[in-house]
Amino acid sequence: AAYPTWATETAPLILADARTYGRDPFLPLREALAENRRKLNERIKVPTQSGIPFNYLGGIDPVVRGADPEFSGKNAVMISEATGGYWIFYEGPTYTADDHARYWKWFTWANHAIAKHRWAVQHEPRETAREWNLSLWKTIGELPPLRFPKSSAKPIDLPPIRLRRDNLLLIGARPGQKVKLTLKHVPIADYRSLLGWELRDPDRRLLKIGTIDFDDKDTLTFTADRGGVYQLGVSAGQCAYRIVTANAPVGIHAGAKCSLIGGAERLYFHVPSGLEQFKVHAEGRGNETVRLTVFDALGEPAGSKDTTPDKSAITLSVASNTHDGATWSLSLTEAATGILEDARVKLGNGLPPVVSFAPGQVFLESP
Repeated sequence: AAYPTWATETAPLILADARTYGRDPFLPLREALAENRRKLNERIKVPTQSGIPFNYLGGIDPVVRGADPEFSGKNAVMISEATGGYWIFYEGPTYTADDHARYWKWFTWANHAIAKHRWAVQHEPRETAREWNLSLWKTIGELPPLRFPKSSAKPIDLPPIRLRRDNLLLIGARPGQKVKLTLKHVPIADYRSLLGWELRDPDRRLLKIGTIDFDDKDTLTFTADRGGVYQLGVSAGQCAYRIVTANAPVGIHAGAKCSLIGGAERLYFHVPSGLEQFKVHAEGRGNETVRLTVFDALGEPAGSKDTTPDKSAITLSVASNTHDGATWSLSLTEAATGILEDARVKLGNGLPPVVSFAPGQVFLESP
């Protein structure tokens, strides 16, 4: 409604769109540029239909997830081909460090290409390695010492619980064990992001990195050079994923909110001896709500609580009632209002920060 009063022929309205800042880091370059172009083509319709004089620009922000230097340069070329140019919210790089030089190299490259209308360069093969930028390594602190049960000789099927966004999977491996874990990419809506993973040893040293194609699955294998909890960072961006099979105990780190979509019939965790009361936290998002129910060691409900469209985060306080020192479980199901889609769950203080897919795969804190 305000557009007509903001723009004139001599002073066109400048519209700076931030929706192209970065990308899903697991979406290949060509597909990521196509997705950003789609956003620009869709969002430019509003000022175009209003009939005002305007200049429409797409934005770039190096600090945003997925906006590595090469992608940012090629993103600038794409934006300039599709609109009146690009703008940069230049945060993240440090002027005295190498990252600033890398970004400036690619923005200079982009500006030369734009000046000559060499739009095709945006589709040239990548010259630099992808930078996955899994933020969970920064947000999840050091793990407490954990114990885990013996491994299965053969891979076992796990329930089809769908995970979304960044999650840290914990794998209990014995010395010399050849671990096999099958991951499957699960498409969501019309998102096209791939499934990316990083495997690290118990000291978080990087062992392997890889991707799984859209709607595909693959088996990750590694031999544990020593016993301990190996850490697998996983993300499929806006899409989802699940663990199909595993021949070692596997759980989800739930000390910093693990992310799921579509709920979970049961996830299992350990309540240590002597813990008389504990808390479990759950989150929805607006109209995407969830019911959190906690079950005691006998499988009986010990408490339940819903999020609502007005209250997206809840905390459930539970008394162990002599059932401490045992395996408990929780479910994430449809709430009384809203719809069950994205949800997050977090185990409170005093509990080992891991939820497992099966009661025989529960992780315990070492004494």
